[in-house]
Amino acid sequence: MEGPDGSTGEAPDPTLGTSGDPSGPDPSGPDPSGPGTSTGTTEGGESGSSTGDGITFIEPTGGCGDLPDGVLGHCSLPECTPEEQECFEGEACKAWANDGGAVWNATRCSPVPDDAGLVGEPCAAEGSAVTGVDTCDVGLMCWNVDPETLEGTCAEYCDAEDGDPGCTDPSETCSVWNESVLPLCLPACDPLASTCGEGFGCYPGSEANFVCVRDGEQVHQDDVFHPECSSGTFWANAERVDGCVDDEPCCAAYCDLSAAAPCGAGVECLPFFKAPDPAFEDVGYCQAAQ
Repeated sequence: MEGPDGSTGEAPDPTLGTSGDPSGPDPSGPDPSGPGTSTGTTEGGESGSSTGDGITFIEPTGGCGDLPDGVLGHCSLPECTPEEQECFEGEACKAWANDGGAVWNATRCSPVPDDAGLVGEPCAAEGSAVTGVDTCDVGLMCWNVDPETLEGTCAEYCDAEDGDPGCTDPSETCSVWNESVLPLCLPACDPLASTCGEGFGCYPGSEANFVCVRDGEQVHQDDVFHPECSSGTFWANAERVDGCVDDEPCCAAYCDLSAAAPCGAGVECLPFFKAPDPAFEDVGYCQAAQ
C-alpha cells in the first residue's frame, strides 16, 4: 500500500524491528520417537533424544530458556513457518518470544492437544501469550490473550504472499506482523468509524487496509509498532509529520479527506494511500504531531 511518505505498498516509514529465519524442519524427517534415536542430556541439563543427525528433541522439562516450568521446549529445532506448518504430526508451528521477552520474534513447533480449539473458539495460552504453547489447532494461535487469565480466541494464520490469503471469516483480512512471524487473519476496520470496540484500535494492515489490534499487543509492521499510539492515531514517520522527533513514537491522527478542515486550522489532511481501495478513499492523516 502507499502510506503518508508516498511510497507504493508501504505504511509510514519504519524505525524499529526484529528478524527471524522462516526455515523449518522437514516434515518427512525421522520420527523423534522411532528407531535410531538415543536419549541423553542437552546443553543446560535438559533431558532429550537425538536422531543421530544432530537434531535434538527436547522432552517436557522445567522450561526452555525463560519459559515457565512445565512448558515443552523444542529449543534446538530450526524455526518453522506458520503458513507451511512443517512440524511433526501432533505439533503445530506457532509464534513465540524466544528471548524471554514480551514480543513474538520467532516460531517453534509446539504440541497440539487432542481437543484443540478451532477458528473463533476460546483458547488458553500456557505460561504467557508469547510462549508459543496454547490450546488451538494446527494453523491457529491463541490471540487477544488476557494477561491475567491467559484466555483468548483462536485466530487463523494466513498467507500474505498468496492472492487468496484463505481467511475463513470474510470480515477478516491478512496482516503480517513482526517480520512475518505473525501472519494473521484479523478483523478489518474503518479508521474513521471506530468499529473495533472498547480496548481495540484500528491500525494500518499489511496491504491497503486497516485491522483491529488490541491495546497492549506487542506487534509491529515494517518496523512500525502498533498499538504504540492510541486508538484513532498511528505511528507515523517523523520526517513526514511536523513536530516529531526521530526514534520516538510519532502519533498522527487519521482524518476525513471529504470534511472541511478536519485537522484544524493550519494543518493539512493528506491522503493515507496514493491509490486506495474505494472503501478508504476518504481516509487521510493529519500532518501534525499528536
